[in-house]
Amino acid sequence: MTRNYSEEKENILSWYILHHSVGDNELADLSARLNKAVETADRLHAGITRKTGEPYIYHPLRTAMEVSRFGRIVDWPSIEAAILHDTLEDTDYTLEDIRRDFPECADLVEALTKIKDDQGLSYRRLFQQALKDIRVLLVKIADRVDNLGSLHIFSPEKRARIARESATMYANTCERLCMLDLATRLREQIGVYLAPEKYEEFQEAQKRAKKELERPLVHLRSKLAEIFPGDLAVRVDISWNRFDPYAPVTAENLFTVKIITENREAAYQALGRVHITFPAVPGAFRDHITNPRENGFRALETSISNRGMIVRFYIASREDDRYNRLGLLSM
Repeated sequence: MTRNYSEEKENILSWYILHHSVGDNELADLSARLNKAVETADRLHAGITRKTGEPYIYHPLRTAMEVSRFGRIVDWPSIEAAILHDTLEDTDYTLEDIRRDFPECADLVEALTKIKDDQGLSYRRLFQQALKDIRVLLVKIADRVDNLGSLHIFSPEKRARIARESATMYANTCERLCMLDLATRLREQIGVYLAPEKYEEFQEAQKRAKKELERPLVHLRSKLAEIFPGDLAVRVDISWNRFDPYAPVTAENLFTVKIITENREAAYQALGRVHITFPAVPGAFRDHITNPRENGFRALETSISNRGMIVRFYIASREDDRYNRLGLLSM
């Protein structure tokens, strides 16, 4: 019995519509184009299974769902390219076929295939491709994110090699483009394979901290509520950090206080309240608003001492925080 993948298609359309103004006529056109792309990929990949044992078609569908979440920078040809990104390499579908059936995404599928066929692909080349057409990088990242989900089926040696490659090329490229949410997500995915003992150490340290620091964190939240009653900060969160295989497992790396303000002036005012209320750790303050990082990251970073804890603070305006997390995807 042939599946129509209605749930997967609905998810792709829903995320795309969330980020784009789509009228009824355009929605009908996009639905038809989505059906055509999915039916084509399903036909071309028919009978092919992944090493996990699942039908191959689910991989390009998940890749397309991932791409659809990337925001306004993603256009509809990016979705089609994600669905068809393995057809040139793995099937008898030709570039001429794609140009005939899906003319708007043909060049993108070709670029994706060339990158995949290049065994000498480097961090520099991937970054250059991203600058030429950011869609190439976004589809490649979505492809890699899904592939990392099945990394456990490979040998330890191959898992480690793919993890290192993912860190060097994909996570680093994302960081260079200030897409820090994606960089963090990738590093967490590969961390369990790149540094398994360190990953377990981090998990245990966070678990222990959540128990041992419960009362001190209640006090910290109470104090933060006092100094930020709603007149200055848009949001104040104590956020548990995600695992980064390249960061040391220390108490101050387990969580971060994030303060989001309406504008940059308010960010400096928030910093003043923090430093007046808590003893600052000497040498820990970094002003990346006045002196942004090379990738455009703008925030104030500091650390304070509170009841025996060293607590890291991240303070940024709403606009800067959005760019810090999403980079080019925020545009």
